Amino acid sequence: RHLTLEQGLTLEKASDRDRFEVLAAAIREGIAAGWLGTDEAYEAQRAKRVYYLSMEYLLGRSLQSHLNNLGIEPQVRAMLERRGIDLDHLVATEPDAGLGNGGLGRLAACFLDSMATLHFPAMGYGLRYEYGMFRQEIVDGWQVEHPDNWLRRPDPWELARHHHAVDAQIHCALKLEEGEARLVEHHAATLRGIPYDRPVVGFGGHTINTLRLWKATSPDYFDLNEFNHGDFFGAVHDKILAENLTRVLYPDDAIRAGRHVRFLQEYFLVACSLADIVRRFRREGGEWSSLADRVAIQLNDTHPAMAVAELMRIL
Repeated sequence: RHLTLEQGLTLEKASDRDRFEVLAAAIREGIAAGWLGTDEAYEAQRAKRVYYLSMEYLLGRSLQSHLNNLGIEPQVRAMLERRGIDLDHLVATEPDAGLGNGGLGRLAACFLDSMATLHFPAMGYGLRYEYGMFRQEIVDGWQVEHPDNWLRRPDPWELARHHHAVDAQIHCALKLEEGEARLVEHHAATLRGIPYDRPVVGFGGHTINTLRLWKATSPDYFDLNEFNHGDFFGAVHDKILAENLTRVLYPDDAIRAGRHVRFLQEYFLVACSLADIVRRFRREGGEWSSLADRVAIQLNDTHPAMAVAELMRIL
């Protein structure tokens, strides 16, 4: 059904990537009620929630993880074998999510997995990097770095939540000067964070928490006046510079422009996440005096440290 409706293909004409996407869609459909039910149960219980902020998440391949945690791998493997399909080929087709590059990201992913397994009311926040770290190639004994375009095809695990978009106000802007992005101080600008949610399935499938990742963009996607005056790049200038914030994990901080982008990445993560946390708290009818009884925020390393000052500003 998913193959016909979403891909417009027959099983015989579908590639392994097509088959992976429809298998993932079927699994996501199967866990949808549990995913919604978990969040509704937390709201009904007025449970204290743990919010985990991290610049990195090294998730690995979600298909294999979900099959293991749901305990359905033998059944899925047998079902596919009856149709002449090797599950291992589909698992290998999924690219690693380009959201982390080492121990910090793996620690964050393990924490989310453990909290879901232990039925903790928890939620993760991070950035949705378009290209992640890099794809490595060895040429004549030397490392050559290429963009890791892990999102070149839609990720079947994520759901865009445009209705929960957050506008982060900053008092500076990135502008192009002589071909280089530079920080312009005392220049009010707005960054829009679009949240993308991914399910975090605990072992046994009884609790399904959420990892929310922010994509940076500009509220003004297109300047028609600039376009009509022949400045075609200027028409999308703000959109491109805003989206650059979530292009790559850890831009090169050996140059000034890279340090500016890194700083804005960290603030963007903090501003969007805290705005969302406060929105959830207020939606559930919380009074400010009860914030500490309802909300716990864990910072993974020093990258989200500005959360302390940002929460003080909000309060």
